[in-house]
Amino acid sequence: MASRAVIQRSAMRGMRRISPARNRRSVSKGGSVLGADAAGPDDEKKFLLALQLDIEARVPPSRVQGTAGTGGTGASPDEEMSDSSENSEPGEKVGSALERELEAASVDSQEDEFVEESGREAPLKKQSPERCWRIISPKDSWKMKWDFFCGFFIIYTIIFSTWRIGFDQPATGFLFYFDLVVDGLFAADTIICFRTGFFDEEDMLVTDSWLVARRYLLSYFVVDVLSWLPITLIVEGLTGDSASSMRSMKLMKIVRLVRLMKLMRLFKLGRFMSLLEEKLDLSPAMIRMVKLIANIVFLAHLLACMWHFIALPVCGDIEDVPTTGPCPDGTESVNWVRNTGADRLSLASRYVTSFYFVTATMMAVGYGEISGQNTGERVYCIILQLFGATSFGFILSSVTSLLESANPRSQEHTKKMNEIKEWIAGRKLPRKIRVRIREHYNHALAKKSIFNEAEILGNMPCSIRMDVIQKSYQDWLVKLARPFALEDLALRIELVQLLQPQQVLAKDVLLEEGEISSEVILVLNGCLEAICNANQNDISDPKRWVHNCLRRSRLGDRSPFPDEEEDNMSIDSDDEPIEVLCGVFLESDLIGQLPAVPVMVRGFTNSTEVLVINKDGLADVQSRFPGALARAEAAEEVLRGELVKVLESDQSKVGFERSVKATVLMNSVAVPCEQLPFIVTKREHEGPISTAELSTPMTQAEIGGGDGASSESAHAKTLKFSPTSSSNLSSTMSGASLRSGRSLVDLVYKAKRWVSGPDLHKGTTLVFTSSINPITDQVEVIEETQESVQARWIILPTDWRKLWWDMFVGALIVYSVLLIPWRISFDIQTEIAGTIVDVFVDIMFACDMVFNFRTALIDNDGITDTIPCNIARAYIRGWFLIDLGSTFPVDRIAEIALGDSGDLRALKMIRMVRLVRLLKLARMLKMGKIAQKMEDLLDLSPLALKCLNLGGTLTFFSHFLGCFWFYVSTHNDVSATNECESGKLGCDASLPPTTWWKEINLHDDVEDSKTHQYIAAVYWAFTTMTTVGYGDIHPRSDGERIYAIVAMIFGATMFGYIIGSIAALAGQERGIEAVTKKRLSMVRNWCEEQMFSETKIKQVLRHYQFLYQERSPYHEHGLILELPNFVRKEVQKYIYDNRIKRIGLFVGPSMKGLDTGHLPDWFICWAMRLLEPQAMSPGEIIVNAEDASFVQEIFFVCDGECEAYVQKRIVPAFSGSQGGHSDTGGSTDLHDEGAVAQDTLVTKSPGSGVKIKTMMVFSPGCFFGLEHLAMQHEMYSARCSKSGPAFLYTLRQSTLVEVQPDMVKAIQMAILSLTTQQVKSRIPQKNLEARRGATPQTPKS
Repeated sequence: MASRAVIQRSAMRGMRRISPARNRRSVSKGGSVLGADAAGPDDEKKFLLALQLDIEARVPPSRVQGTAGTGGTGASPDEEMSDSSENSEPGEKVGSALERELEAASVDSQEDEFVEESGREAPLKKQSPERCWRIISPKDSWKMKWDFFCGFFIIYTIIFSTWRIGFDQPATGFLFYFDLVVDGLFAADTIICFRTGFFDEEDMLVTDSWLVARRYLLSYFVVDVLSWLPITLIVEGLTGDSASSMRSMKLMKIVRLVRLMKLMRLFKLGRFMSLLEEKLDLSPAMIRMVKLIANIVFLAHLLACMWHFIALPVCGDIEDVPTTGPCPDGTESVNWVRNTGADRLSLASRYVTSFYFVTATMMAVGYGEISGQNTGERVYCIILQLFGATSFGFILSSVTSLLESANPRSQEHTKKMNEIKEWIAGRKLPRKIRVRIREHYNHALAKKSIFNEAEILGNMPCSIRMDVIQKSYQDWLVKLARPFALEDLALRIELVQLLQPQQVLAKDVLLEEGEISSEVILVLNGCLEAICNANQNDISDPKRWVHNCLRRSRLGDRSPFPDEEEDNMSIDSDDEPIEVLCGVFLESDLIGQLPAVPVMVRGFTNSTEVLVINKDGLADVQSRFPGALARAEAAEEVLRGELVKVLESDQSKVGFERSVKATVLMNSVAVPCEQLPFIVTKREHEGPISTAELSTPMTQAEIGGGDGASSESAHAKTLKFSPTSSSNLSSTMSGASLRSGRSLVDLVYKAKRWVSGPDLHKGTTLVFTSSINPITDQVEVIEETQESVQARWIILPTDWRKLWWDMFVGALIVYSVLLIPWRISFDIQTEIAGTIVDVFVDIMFACDMVFNFRTALIDNDGITDTIPCNIARAYIRGWFLIDLGSTFPVDRIAEIALGDSGDLRALKMIRMVRLVRLLKLARMLKMGKIAQKMEDLLDLSPLALKCLNLGGTLTFFSHFLGCFWFYVSTHNDVSATNECESGKLGCDASLPPTTWWKEINLHDDVEDSKTHQYIAAVYWAFTTMTTVGYGDIHPRSDGERIYAIVAMIFGATMFGYIIGSIAALAGQERGIEAVTKKRLSMVRNWCEEQMFSETKIKQVLRHYQFLYQERSPYHEHGLILELPNFVRKEVQKYIYDNRIKRIGLFVGPSMKGLDTGHLPDWFICWAMRLLEPQAMSPGEIIVNAEDASFVQEIFFVCDGECEAYVQKRIVPAFSGSQGGHSDTGGSTDLHDEGAVAQDTLVTKSPGSGVKIKTMMVFSPGCFFGLEHLAMQHEMYSARCSKSGPAFLYTLRQSTLVEVQPDMVKAIQMAILSLTTQQVKSRIPQKNLEARRGATPQTPKS
């Protein structure tokens, strides 16, 4: 309520900006803005108040600023109003008076409405300007700095206060007065909190001092006062004794515990952490990791101090002995400090020991050398174990999600690719197809966001969404501008969200001849060619396009996977196809708008980037914009007319290397063939094709020569090309020779092809690269061969030699990572052979650095950056410092400089310098990239890769921790002269310091001592990381305990990640069999929940088992639709090969082909996506004639047999057995068939029965159900044969409703052909006759 009053005044000041004339006009009409029809002053006030509140709702919260809630002016409301009145015109003064009147009456007139709307109590509804004086905004800069300042003292308090309490070390001298100053700061902060405003639920600043004080009193006031109130001094003043001189142990402990009130400042730490996160601007994953470790360390610190506190006084009630010891000999005191002899250790050693014990307990290691010795300590240990179990469980659950969320995009990419790999492995696709699918998804995921972009953008405001899309997909919007030039920008922005990037390689058939495409394709860059068959005469008639779409074409009769075997289907046409170029599709051209066009579209350039959108999605977007659908239909008619012109034209008489139509389609317009780029008329184009070659029409010399033997080309043939002669070539060629903007590199490639012949680039890979044109000195993107890039001494990251080199470097990294910690920790002196190997490794690392300066970069658009300065800049900013530090032999240089003087300081220096070798471990960061390359090369399953990764990670870190566990023991505190000074429990001051390996008798004088020590160290590391903690090996000094603390926290974190990953692997079904088993189990559980009979459950499970066998338990339909059209066909042909050969829709009832001939691949693959697999149990009724009105499917038999039968009720002439036999040898009574007929609607009455007469038997290749779908009068029932189950594919009528009309016509033609052939061949009737001949007939009764 109070915040609304603040906004009211802000809104009034906004109303003062209304023009004076408008104010005068409102007042002149009787003082009412409602005019003559106003009911009275009260209604006027209510109307103005409602208008004012409506204005308030549109004022952003950021407008409410200033120290007194006065709209940001900093002045009081009265001052601001008076200033406004003095500077305003007379009309404004009248408006100001009206505003003051409204302000006075607003609260009273709408009290009940305010209270109900704001949800606040009535006494809090009013806010007086006098109570807003000196109120501080919580977002004020100096207030944020004050909170930041207090945050550091909060950390100081919670660390040192707990230590002083736990170890009975009160502050004295300077620290005592310093603590008083800190308490004074927090007291001042308490006062400041009474004057600090707050933001309510509506994010409005509340500045009423009563509201602020009331809120603070009910929240943090008590906590804040207890955190700075000097209760200890008060107790000492009341008792007359200081805490150290009190004789009552209970009173002493109570006084010490009172000091814990300072920990109340922890509640203020949240505000400090929020400010710290804003200032540091760290990633959320890093912040969560830091918070997790900080919380664990602080909890361990607090519990460690309390663990020592409960042992006080260590020596019991002995006079003149400090509470912390040491205790005199013979002291009988039962506590863990006295039992372990820690009372003879220093306070620092005791703190380390307590922290070590708490960490070992919390991390569930529990070595066992420290334990509770009395009831109080045992109770505390129970509580500590509960805390530890909670903390360790939190670590296990948090670390995995924390690490996986560190790089969300990488995790989502890995998740998506693992799903695809599992599906590919389950379907056992050939390697060629697997590689193509993987390449497509890598390309698509690199071009577009891997997250659910549609959902994210769909929930944004329109203005923000349009701005985001324009910035993110600027290039795509530019390409859409030409084909959708008449449409609004908003339509193109909506389309961009639906576009899917794909890549078309040379000779990939994007659309078959006559294909009815479900997608519209936009060319992003590159070139596609349109090919028609010169042997077909009726291709120019648009009315015949859909009718002829089922004719299988031999154009482009080439699989993009040459290693895969093609089916040996015969082709109807006796004439060999003659490929004629009838058009090209360049940048911003659309393909696929027209259905069943008798033109094949395939890739021309090495790589063509296209954007694909589903036609249904395109139509949905166009339907939301008025006139867009009509304009699209008009554009299709224009395109159809242009295409007819192209197909009606004759072949060109110009002597091109390939057949070309005289009129061709270019930029969706019929143009003369002379306007084509000359490169597309050539028969072979193994070399790279630049953008200039595709955008430049032919010259007169090229048109006249036809073979390219122009004067320019003749001159180019005389050039000698070499990698070093490009600069000479640029000076030789004149500016006139670089016609139409062709770059020097383009002519170099042409010269190279002309000189070396057409076989020069066969078998090479072409890549898009960005390089600097030596003439224009501008960066351009061109298409080059690997050889041309390598001629400039640039290494492609996709080169197979680079891949093998990276794996070789990876092996050297593993060697260094394993050997260097072992040598440093165990002080292993290398021999000559080892030194040679180390020098060789350093040389290889140096070579790798040199190679990295020449290794090209691949950006997000797939363009390979070959500019040397860009490569060097990126490497220096990235891995250069890490590689330099891990390669430069600092240790060897230092050893040579220091020599073999034998000086102790020199030996120490050499040992310190050897630690520099650990920088080589930084190269482990590169193993992720190398592992990814090995994964792609070896093609391993995700499960195997995950297991190898987890096992390798655990082994490496155990090796690392074990080596440095030994190193810490040998490089401990050298200043310690005895066991007590080193921190050994149960120490003897007369003995020198010891180590963990000496305590288990692994001395250096033992043979093979280094090997035994290494195994023991790794053994300790494994038992610590896996939280086993046998206790036979444990720390013996402070240094070893500190290292053990770090190892336990780090090891528990790593072990938590491994356990979480393994749990995730165990919880996820791997492999198609496991996923299928889980799905079937869910189906069975559902059936049991519905209390189905066992027979019905078996029928349902049989169906779903067949469904998952045919369609895969993965989301196969969606995965297939995401693939490019040509890859999609190959995948479906491979997966459904056996089914395609047994479904009559494709091969006819006799499985020898339909009358129309073999159907095209596009139709088969599309129809297979529409058909649904079904499994029928023996005798199960499929169609009941009495319920034929509900049949909405056509059934295609794939395996097994189905029977068509009619049933008649009969009344037997005699009483007796009503059994009998049908004409197929079966029972004439459905009810005698037991469970087979239990689902029928036929009921049996006394003295009557049902006679079954089989009419047809449908074998694989046949179909039925069309009669029921057409609702004919004489219909039959259908059931599965009792001889075995039947497996069907069904076509639902509801599915056809969602399909394009032209596709429905194609399916109708195929079904009509199948119907005609099935009726003519009489295969169902012949199957019945064959069955009758094979089944002995029993005489009818």
